Amino acid sequence: IIITDPPRAGMAESVVKQILKIAPRKIVYISCNPATQARDIFLLKEKYNVGRIRPVDMFPHTQHVENVVELILKQDWKMDYNFKETEAKWQAYWAEHKTFKAEIDKSKPNRDTTLP
Repeated sequence: IIITDPPRAGMAESVVKQILKIAPRKIVYISCNPATQARDIFLLKEKYNVGRIRPVDMFPHTQHVENVVELILKQDWKMDYNFKETEAKWQAYWAEHKTFKAEIDKSKPNRDTTLP
């Protein structure tokens, strides 16, 4: 695994080339500049797929957000992600969410009734 947190300007081209040469199974790319992060991920796309993306608000009440992206070596992509299992988990989550929402809706007072 390589963890990279480059400056706002992003990774130098030589760094991207070296990462592609090393070809680690995973890269965790942390960035404070989504534009340069997107540029660098585009350069890495020949060997990597984007796994997970997570913005992290480390500086509340400002416009600055750190963005964390997991990049997975394409040959390992299918081994790391069981898509049927993930889909089943999401379906279960949404079913639970709908049930919970229905229970909340039942407990709300009926707003269509008029007061006597």
